[in-house]
Amino acid sequence: MSYAASIPSNVTINFDNNGFVDLKDHGSPVFTQGDFKLTFSANNWIQLVIQGQAGSAALYAYGSGSSSETITIETTSGNEFDFVSFYINALGGGFVSIEGFRDGASLGMQTTGTGFSQYSGIFTVTLNNTPFDNVDKVVITSNSSGFTDIFD
Repeated sequence: MSYAASIPSNVTINFDNNGFVDLKDHGSPVFTQGDFKLTFSANNWIQLVIQGQAGSAALYAYGSGSSSETITIETTSGNEFDFVSFYINALGGGFVSIEGFRDGASLGMQTTGTGFSQYSGIFTVTLNNTPFDNVDKVVITSNSSGFTDIFD
């Protein structure tokens, strides 16, 4: 049996300094930075230059508008990380749940807290510790209308 190493220090996924062009189709539903990969289930990511937290760059998930969608955050190496918080500017989509995984097994799900089930608004979402400690994948699931949201 092999065990994945943990990422040794706090890592902030930051979209600044990626050469983004405002409102440009990223060309892929996958964004990779270092050991982290973010995958949008519905469409390609849209690059934003100043619409993130405090005027920073961000990724825009512009979905179908008619069905539930997911954003998966995972490590490319299988290393484990603690998922602590994220910024969302919900523009009519929003999310209903976040689930943490390790080695393919669910560690639990959070469905309540700041920003959950809100179709609009700006939120810094801080998660409960237990299901998001030492995970190698996190799945954020949208409301039934899909994502129309900015993530940073």
